[in-house]
Amino acid sequence: MDNKNNQQNICVNEQLRKRVMQNYATFKASTLQGSKESIYDKAHKIAAAEDTYNVFMTWDTEKDDAEYLLTFCNPLVMLADYLLQRQVNYPLFDDALGDLTYAEDNEVKYLTVEFVEELRRKHGMELNVKTALTMEAVESLQRYLHLSKLASGEGGCFCSNP
Repeated sequence: MDNKNNQQNICVNEQLRKRVMQNYATFKASTLQGSKESIYDKAHKIAAAEDTYNVFMTWDTEKDDAEYLLTFCNPLVMLADYLLQRQVNYPLFDDALGDLTYAEDNEVKYLTVEFVEELRRKHGMELNVKTALTMEAVESLQRYLHLSKLASGEGGCFCSNP
């Protein structure tokens, strides 16, 4: 049983490393498209992403932590942001990862794989995520305006407190 758990942990960590490598390549490519000044302004984020990438490539995380991070599209930037906000460095990485795993607002701050898949099912695979999110925002606004119009037609006010 112990050997099976170890194999599962290795597999999940390999999946996480693969995702982080993709995240890193995307981060690096988008950063290098910027001007010299914008790259300079992002130096702290670049350093945090680089440090986080290096840790992910050499450190095995706990299976539960790795599975949790895999629910997000960009665990590299997610953890790099967290480390920057907390001014955490490499020796405390494991503690920071444990704290991040249980943070309540992650799903609000970062896109989950599940949400992106839902957007692509709804709006088509060819759409990029930003376009799909914009479409969702427009649809939400249209629903709000429709409900507001319905409420005012019934003599009520949609936004007021009872």
